[in-house]
Amino acid sequence: MSDATAKVIDDEIRSIVDEGERTARGILTAHLDELHLLAKGLLEYETLSADEIRRVINGERIVRENSSSGPASEEPRPPGRRSSVPPSGRPSGLEPEPQPGG
Repeated sequence: MSDATAKVIDDEIRSIVDEGERTARGILTAHLDELHLLAKGLLEYETLSADEIRRVINGERIVRENSSSGPASEEPRPPGRRSSVPPSGRPSGLEPEPQPGG
C-alpha cells in the first residue's frame, strides 16, 4: 500500500477514535453525579451486580444476603477500609499469575 493510502487510513482511524472520545466524554459529563455514586459504590464493595449498580445510581442502599463468598448485609464501610483477606480466604498477593510466554 502506498504512503498516501496509509495516511488516508491513519487519518480516518484517528477521526473515529477522536469522535469516540468526544462521545464518551459527553456521556460521562452528562452523568457525572451517577459516575461519582458508582465510583463510591465500587470503592466500598469492589464488585457490583447490575441490580446493585442500579440501586447505587438511584441513591439506594445495597443489601447483600449473608453468604460465605461476600459481605453480609451491613452498613457501608468507611472508604479505604477493606478486609485484609479476600472472599477466597487467602491473603491477597498469593494467587499465581500468568507468566510471559507461558
